[in-house]
Parts: sequence; C-alpha cells; structure tokens
Amino acid sequence: MTLTVSLGVPFLLLHIFLAGFSFSHLLLRKEDLRSAFAWLIVIAGLPFLGSLVYWIFGINRISRRAHKLMANRYALFARESDDQLDLVDASWQPQALAMQKLSGRLLCTSRQIEHFHTGDQAYPAMLNAIAKAKSSIYACFYNFDGDGESWRFIEAIGAAQQRGLDVRVVLDGLGVFASQADAVAGFRSAGVACELFNPPKLLPPRIHINLRNHRKLLVIDQAQAFTGGMNIVNGNVSTDARAASIDEFFAVEGRIVRQLLASFLADWSFSGGELEDNIALPEFSDEAGVLCRAIEDGPDKSEHLGLMALVGACTLAKEKIRLVSPYFIPPEPLVTAIQLAALRGVEVQILIPQAPDHRLMGWACEHALGRLLRPGIQVFQMPPPFMHSKLYVFDSYYCLFGSSNLDARSLKLNFEMLVEIYDQKFTKSMAEHIDKLVDQAIPLTLSQLRERSLWLRLRAAMTTLFAPYL
Repeated sequence: MTLTVSLGVPFLLLHIFLAGFSFSHLLLRKEDLRSAFAWLIVIAGLPFLGSLVYWIFGINRISRRAHKLMANRYALFARESDDQLDLVDASWQPQALAMQKLSGRLLCTSRQIEHFHTGDQAYPAMLNAIAKAKSSIYACFYNFDGDGESWRFIEAIGAAQQRGLDVRVVLDGLGVFASQADAVAGFRSAGVACELFNPPKLLPPRIHINLRNHRKLLVIDQAQAFTGGMNIVNGNVSTDARAASIDEFFAVEGRIVRQLLASFLADWSFSGGELEDNIALPEFSDEAGVLCRAIEDGPDKSEHLGLMALVGACTLAKEKIRLVSPYFIPPEPLVTAIQLAALRGVEVQILIPQAPDHRLMGWACEHALGRLLRPGIQVFQMPPPFMHSKLYVFDSYYCLFGSSNLDARSLKLNFEMLVEIYDQKFTKSMAEHIDKLVDQAIPLTLSQLRERSLWLRLRAAMTTLFAPYL
C-alpha cells in the first residue's frame, strides 16, 4: 500500500504539470471554443495519454513552417496588375476592398474562363493542354488515382517529362491513401518529381488528420491554369455501368495564372521541392477580361479568408444566394450571415447531394439544415450520381468557385483555393447552370426533417458535436 501511494503521488504531480502546460498552450492558441473545450476534456480525462495525443494531433505546426515562405512568395509575385477596384460594380466594391486587404492581392483579369461540369468534359481538355505544353507542367491535387482513366494523366505528364519540360507534382500526404492505386509510385517510375504535402510520420511524430492540402490545380506553361473542385479520380469519368460524378472545374488564362502559380510554388517548396530564386514569371500585357482574384486559405493564415469571403458576400447580396456544396456543415458566422440575408428578403437556395459519400457528414448536414430551413431558405437534394461541386453565386454579379466545401474542415483546417469573380456575364452563366441543377433536384422541407424518428434526430445532433473534425 505504501509503495502504491508513493508511486501514485509523483504520477499525479506529473499529470498535473503536463496537463497544466497543455492547458496553457491550447488556451493561448485555440480560437475555436468548441475545439478548445473538447481538448480540455481529453487532456483532463486521460492522464498522460491525453496530453500526448494533444501534442501529436492537436497542434498546428504547419503555420510556423508556412510563414517562412510568405515573404519570399509575395516578393516574387508582387508585380501584379494595377488596382482595378474602380472597375467593380459600386455595390460590390466593399467586398473587393476587404478581400484585397485580407489576401494581399490586387484584382486581376482572366482573358477567358472555360467551365467544365464533369470529368468527361474536363479531362480531355486537361490532357490536351498537357500534350501541347512547351515549357512546364505543375500539378497539385488532393486525390489522384493511379490506375484506370486517371493513369492517362500519369502517362501524359511522364511523356512531358521525357520531352524535357519542367514537371512538378504535389499530392496531399494523406489524400493519396484514399486513391485507388499508388499514383506517387507511378509518377516517380516515370521520372516525374512528385512531392507529398505534410505526409504522416511516426518519427518525428507528425500525424495530422487535419491540415490537409485540398487544392486542385494544374498550371500549363505558366500561362494557362485549371482549378476548381475536381480531383483526378476514376469516378469523374463515365463508364458503361456508372455515370460521371458532377463536379465543377475551370480553365483560366491571363494574369490570374500568376496568382495560382504563386500558390503552387509555395506548396511545392513547403513539401520539400527546390524553389529557385530567379523563377521566370509570365508577363501579360494590359488586357480586358473577367475581373477575378485567387484566394488562398489555410491554417497558416491569421484570418479564414474563404469564410470571410462567403460571409461578406452574404452580407452584400440583395436578390439571391445560390450555394452548391457536397458537404454543408457551415461554421456559425456563415449560418448567421445566411439567416440574416433571408430575413432581409434575399432568396437563398442550398443544393447538396441526396446521397453523401460520407455518412457522418450526411448526418451532421441534416442537423445543420434543420436550423436553416426557415422562410426564405430553400434546400434541394441532387440525386445520384454524386455531386462534388463547390460553387457559390451571389445576385448576378459575384461568385466563388474552387476547392472549399461549406464545412469547418474546409473553411478552417485545410489548405484551400477559391477564385472570386466580379463579372455580370460570367456570374449570370453560373447562376443559370445552378438553376438547371436545381430543376433536377428534390426539395427538402423542414417537415421532412422533423418527421424523422427521435433516434435519427439525436444521431444527427450528436454527430454535429464533431463537426470541426469531420
């Protein structure tokens, strides 16, 4: 008994010391109160183990590493277009000014923007651009299958490497595990330089479930870029037994490519690739085009740029808001902005898949929608095939497309890319595209959600507790 007591006291004191040190760290670093409270429970409830889990999984070590790249990145790419804020419609100039201050980037132009709705449309255009590339190919994706139709990209990029082009590929270090086959091995066997973004490691411990690079980007000859929500996976292409999943991808040209290129090179350097000091940057003459800006978002930012762009747009919208996302578990600021817009008389339409590809996300989404389904807010469910689109349209002037879903993981934890557009013609075309999708969708009503069994409603509510980590 004496031995047990004598051993117990030092262990208790050690636990108190470790827990107190961990508490101090998370209280100073964690902005999300729900996340901080959850970690407090873990640390206090699991002696030693709770503190160990926190220091392995709960700390964002990426921000410190990423900040080292920021000064160099913006020094290289400071030479952008002249300020074009005066060209923005007066009612949307506050949004443009706010995003300029947050992102550190001026508005620029894209000579043209081509829209693709499935891999059946996007993949041939991307493969054609890769085949015609003359100097460089840079690719960054979250998921990249290493077989089937996706193998054609590995072959095409490998062939470009053999032609002597500057070829670089960045794949997310966790996303590759969800792929159907090993794309990394395929690229490296073809001689392509392929780096992994923040791959899990045991020694030294680096096991981040969060902090993933969710961007999708292909830059050709530093003059053309493809970006949006589409990974290179076989499910994006039709077969005899399966229709292609619905997704949005875009090809852009002009000065916007410089901003997308800056994002890729930062990810490349962060992942371990060499970044030359004298990168040859593309030059673009003054030209008319669609006003736009690339918005990088991630845990290395002091502000959540994607979330702020969405909240700001909801605040300025006067007529209609259209939100298309495969996952809909919005953080509180966005929920409030949507509710206030509806109360002001703005029509709000939310389009989600009828059958989510992740059950937990679907359950949490049900609970989130139960709070929003009020007068002025309409929800529609898109029947299969799965809809992976991320497209956000406000009135008939401002829109956002890219890799960000409407959930806490995308808007607070992942590295994402959005492109904002200030253009009536293009935005109207995106609004019409969403309207066509809505015509195929099934309305979801508040009464349908309320008629679910008590167990289903409790399941949805309990799942929402883990929303920041889904």
